[in-house]
Amino acid sequence: MVWFGRDHGPLPGKVVIHASSPAEFLHVAVEHVQPGLLENFECVLAGDRARVQALATDLLERYKYASRLAHFDLNTLGWTYKICALQSIQKVRQLPERIFTLDQLIDRHRDETLLIIGAGPSIGIESIDPRKIVTLATTRTALLCLQAGWCPDYIIHIDPDPFEGLRERLLSFPQIGRARWLLPLQVHSNFLDLPGQVFWFGSRLNPVSNWIARQLQPHLRFPLILSGGSVSCCAFTISEFLGASPLCLIGQDLSYLGPSKYSATQVLDRYTSVVLAEPDSLYLPAIGGGKVETTMDYMSYAEWFVRQAQGSRRKLINCTTRGVHLPGFEHVPVQQVYERYPRPPGRARPDVQPRPFPRPDVPAALARARAACGDLNRRVAAGDHAAAFQRIENMKHIDADGFILTACAQYESKIVAYFSHLPPDHPGMKRCIDLFARALDDAVGLLDGALDGRIDVPPTTEDIILERMETLKEINSLT
Repeated sequence: MVWFGRDHGPLPGKVVIHASSPAEFLHVAVEHVQPGLLENFECVLAGDRARVQALATDLLERYKYASRLAHFDLNTLGWTYKICALQSIQKVRQLPERIFTLDQLIDRHRDETLLIIGAGPSIGIESIDPRKIVTLATTRTALLCLQAGWCPDYIIHIDPDPFEGLRERLLSFPQIGRARWLLPLQVHSNFLDLPGQVFWFGSRLNPVSNWIARQLQPHLRFPLILSGGSVSCCAFTISEFLGASPLCLIGQDLSYLGPSKYSATQVLDRYTSVVLAEPDSLYLPAIGGGKVETTMDYMSYAEWFVRQAQGSRRKLINCTTRGVHLPGFEHVPVQQVYERYPRPPGRARPDVQPRPFPRPDVPAALARARAACGDLNRRVAAGDHAAAFQRIENMKHIDADGFILTACAQYESKIVAYFSHLPPDHPGMKRCIDLFARALDDAVGLLDGALDGRIDVPPTTEDIILERMETLKEINSLT
């Protein structure tokens, strides 16, 4: 797999990871690099070459234990889950009294052609005619559209990071006020006050979203979206909500082609690069025949699109000109889509009005969560791991007293789930339970901060990552 750095150009057989510090390098490496594939590390991070070299080598050795335990991506996802949950709690308390929700757009574009604009290197923004098709862009590709002189009909953003530079660049275009934003509760507060209409939804993978949806019934229908892991996957699910058909993809390369960055609008000016040598690559069938080079992440997204196509009632078209072939999608250039499926004349923009948002009682839920945490700690302290395990099992479900703490300890919760075949008094399971109980204690402080308008979760550092590796290694040795 090949990532291209800002200063290095194409590096055949290499991976380029953008990083501004050793900690950020490890954060990105754990999230993206497949264990067991790397042999040599070539580091070009100024001033820290030796340190990152040593950390990366150590990381690879420890990482093998995590991969055996099927926890490859949890080392950073645990942190991401936590941030998403905390920011969702903030949103519940920050949203105005009247809001738009995604379910207000159900079937509002029935039988209209909709184009999801991905950030692949073959995107060809000049080929998109917004007068002839409904457009749904990510924040990155929305910037390309605005630079081309037009604003997408919808802009989706799901990342919990602030993206200050990208947000400022988007808001510098006067046309941005025409956009309709599609946002989950987990987005950063930078995306709370936006021009145009904002339609809110929740993620099925975010326990706080699940809890909020249940608390709002029957007063307000709050939709939950299941995604394949990328913003384009989420956009695909939402497009089916809108009733669009044909549903088209463009810029969905899911691969690396030529000397192009995957995202044409990467806002990475402050980053330097870390380069990793990688001998092995992944290949998938390509559009037009042959094979194309890809990564594990993109392969999983491609498989998700194929699974969705198997059960979809929509006509699906892939207008991407290069990249991974997606069975179930007809491959048609976007210009031919305009000719085959002309946009109905005079179709009005859907008119919707905001509606009351009855806020759930988060402080009361947190009080119940504290009680659940105390109950669990008492059982652990008494050595009653069987009772503690049952308490954890109850908290893993979205109940009234444990939802927040579980949301802030999803990484540890998944470790418990992975080893749930062990009896509660097994040394390995006892270690899991102790780990989970400690995580719940930490979560209480995080939640207090979130309720006061703060999110005090530090970025994942190399020390935290390596500590998690040691924990998994220890539990594995006990089993």
